[in-house]
Amino acid sequence: MRTATLADVTSERTRFTVATPLWLALLAAFNLHAVDTMLFRDPAQPLDQRVADLVSRLTLEEKAMLLNHRGATVERFHIRSDQWNQCLNGVKWDRPTTFFPTCIAMAATWNTDLVHEIATVLSDEARAIYNGWHQDPNAPGEHKGLVYRAPVINIGRNPYWGRNHEAWGEDPFLAGRMAVSYVRGLQGDDPRHLKLASTLKHYAVNNVEGDRTKLDAKVPERWLREYWLPHFRDAVVEGHAQSLMASYNAINGTPNNINHGCSPTC
Repeated sequence: MRTATLADVTSERTRFTVATPLWLALLAAFNLHAVDTMLFRDPAQPLDQRVADLVSRLTLEEKAMLLNHRGATVERFHIRSDQWNQCLNGVKWDRPTTFFPTCIAMAATWNTDLVHEIATVLSDEARAIYNGWHQDPNAPGEHKGLVYRAPVINIGRNPYWGRNHEAWGEDPFLAGRMAVSYVRGLQGDDPRHLKLASTLKHYAVNNVEGDRTKLDAKVPERWLREYWLPHFRDAVVEGHAQSLMASYNAINGTPNNINHGCSPTC
């Protein structure tokens, strides 16, 4: 019987070293193919079915991970956190972007077409950042997602709020018209694809900054329906805003993040 030499062992290790990456590559390709053939990845399927399919596949741990806007990537489905994006009057990035006047100044123009144009520029830059790091994974700068926390459409009724410059004044009609134009500019007009996802904030009756998590706003029902909510309804029903950020306060005893009686479409 021939005794194995060092050269034989080295040769075998070399073959194993070469083969291992090939098997890993094949396994990765198989996994990618498996994900690509899942119902939620099929754009021809109805959206509600795609969402239901994806949610049904997520574990409880993965669902919890996705609640964190700066959480870990769900590797099985290549779902990445959006990294908390802002673009109210300029895309927040760690590189220079275009900066526009504050929203209260935009509101003073009474020009909804101008607001739409500004929001379109914002979404151009935000989408360019996203496309840039997708084309080059090593691209410099923060790698932003496509969910942006804008616009702020709270009613500027409290002069002590400290954030009135972020909103559109104290008239719900004007705030609603500006919000619809802004949301449409951010999200684009493609019937099947979003340019960005606009997030309305802070829903609702939010214009106190200090101890806002302890605030319970006592508001008559008529005031809610005629003053505090109509502009949110406009932005959702007409503008088709894709998400809302709940405010930190409660309304009439119910925290806003679980307030089912305060629907923006009512």
